[in-house]
Amino acid sequence: LSKITVNYLGCDDGFDQICQSARYLSTSASTLTDEKVNQTIAELTKVPDVDLTIHCGLSSSFSGLLPWQSRFSEFIQCPSVRGLRLSDFHQIVYRFGMVKQRWGR
Repeated sequence: LSKITVNYLGCDDGFDQICQSARYLSTSASTLTDEKVNQTIAELTKVPDVDLTIHCGLSSSFSGLLPWQSRFSEFIQCPSVRGLRLSDFHQIVYRFGMVKQRWGR
């Protein structure tokens, strides 16, 4: 890997982005299209499609990601963010590197 971008998100992060996008679209767009919705969300969220989600905790969720940001994401779970060491992070990234994504095949 030449570059890794890490975004730390909480469970509530996606909610505000959806509300902000809906407010903007309701006041600015005369006709709603899929393209307009996608463009608005991409501009307001500024989070690219996510390749790997490290989910810390016992419950299963999107961890603050919007569903369309995580559609290609590999989810790896760890017990707690408090006990996550750098060596654990390296192991998770290594595991992710070994995953063969089939893209629905």
